[in-house]
Amino acid sequence: MKILTAIGALLIAATSYSAQISMEKVGHFQGAPIGAGGPIDIVDFYNNTLFVANGTNTDIQKPSLDIVKVDGLKNKEKEFNLSKRVDIQKFIGTTEEVSDLTCIKVSPNGKFLALSVALNPTTENGYIVITSLEGDYIAHYKVGALPDNLAITPDSLKVIVANEGEPGKGLKVDPEGSVSILDLSKGLDKGRVIEVKIDEALIKGELKANLDEYVKAAPHKPTYSQALEPEYITIDEAGKFAYVSFQEDSAIGQIDIEAGKFVWIESMGVKDHSKPENSFAIGKNSPNLVTGNVFGMYQPDGIKVINQNNSTYLITANEGDARDYGKGLFVEDDSTIGKLLEAGKKINVPVTEDMKNLKISKFRGLNEKGEYDKLYSFGARSFSIFKVEDGGVKLVFDSGNQLEEITKKYLPQYFNSSNTNIKPYSRNNSKGPEPEDVEIGTIDGRTFAFVGLERIGGVVTFDITDATKPEFAGFFSGRDYSEDVKGDVGIEGLKFVASEKSPTGKPLLISSNEISNSIAIYELKVSK
Repeated sequence: MKILTAIGALLIAATSYSAQISMEKVGHFQGAPIGAGGPIDIVDFYNNTLFVANGTNTDIQKPSLDIVKVDGLKNKEKEFNLSKRVDIQKFIGTTEEVSDLTCIKVSPNGKFLALSVALNPTTENGYIVITSLEGDYIAHYKVGALPDNLAITPDSLKVIVANEGEPGKGLKVDPEGSVSILDLSKGLDKGRVIEVKIDEALIKGELKANLDEYVKAAPHKPTYSQALEPEYITIDEAGKFAYVSFQEDSAIGQIDIEAGKFVWIESMGVKDHSKPENSFAIGKNSPNLVTGNVFGMYQPDGIKVINQNNSTYLITANEGDARDYGKGLFVEDDSTIGKLLEAGKKINVPVTEDMKNLKISKFRGLNEKGEYDKLYSFGARSFSIFKVEDGGVKLVFDSGNQLEEITKKYLPQYFNSSNTNIKPYSRNNSKGPEPEDVEIGTIDGRTFAFVGLERIGGVVTFDITDATKPEFAGFFSGRDYSEDVKGDVGIEGLKFVASEKSPTGKPLLISSNEISNSIAIYELKVSK
């Protein structure tokens, strides 16, 4: 079994953190060979079974639902084989081509699977596919363009999917971003799809200003509905509201599920990297965390909702993402601050030598003269907690520079390496460790947030029993750093399994890994 990095006590910037969680790798599934053109996107778990969204798309293997029985965990088995592979194309027919299987979820009542399926080209409207837990076809329903993440209401009666609607065909086609609600109350094969359009009347304030910058810069002059690209969905425990992340525009929206419409869409604000607690590693070949006159856009990928003390909180993994629609068409992040200065661009804020190495948005922060009054970088290199209030969200916690401080302290030789190489500092100039997903789990009465790092690898755990005062609880990595790509690399999704639902009788954390095309199963133990 691979030796796992498990971090104990931590002292950062004279602040003491207590380590509460240890982790041991107890299971593994290889969904496709490394480099086979995956990825392994999302994994779900039910009744001692893994359900894997396998996006591998090659001449030999097509996007599939992989079903893997892991009952053997209770007998200390560690390597698991495929139980059943279901080609998604056969559900769609021969007139449309499947491009990717982007997400999979088990219904809370354990009666069905919901799969989000993107077509080729991805500008075409995709599908939600409903199957049994054995992978047998029940029905499929047309939704919006490029369906991405999906979620199911607690009563298992509605499936909600974020339709990203990215542009294609040389920007000649740009579908509107949207959300689809599949109502299954009359039966799994008698569903009804409700399209939730983006209400442009809700676009105002800081979000409107951000969108206006993009619309002005984009050659095809998109509408707000085309500009906003829903990325991720999470549903509150009452099943009343869904929350949607719009990653590229660093925004969050709330949907009234019963009414089938957006209540509000708001900007998340920005992170001020000139503050010491928000320092980041941006220098060329440098391990140093520094401050700079830069604003980080939160731009979360994975988000989760929790309720504490009659308040609703959103937990966000602030990965960052730039608009890249093809060289010569529109690429937002192909320039560093240094390159802009070399090209004669005027920047009206002090620029340090370290800052010159950092990629920024080319079209944000410009004044009427085309000069940069502000500089905006991608992602926040952190996880955050926002309190939901009437009309939007309020930041109550951000992990600041902790993710980079933690990985720097315990993986100094590989600090800010990427998921395709172990060269240190290679991600300094672009989003750092890239927190990709966040999962929530309760163990022995305490609530934890597990934050998966896509690039350097590993999971950083925080105790969020009090969502306003998170505390570091541990850091783990299942990656083997002896080679560029070895072990479990490129965390894409996380799934927590409570002890009462685990074959080992202990809580589990399962990670899907898009670079190694693998699933890793970890057993968790909380110190008393």
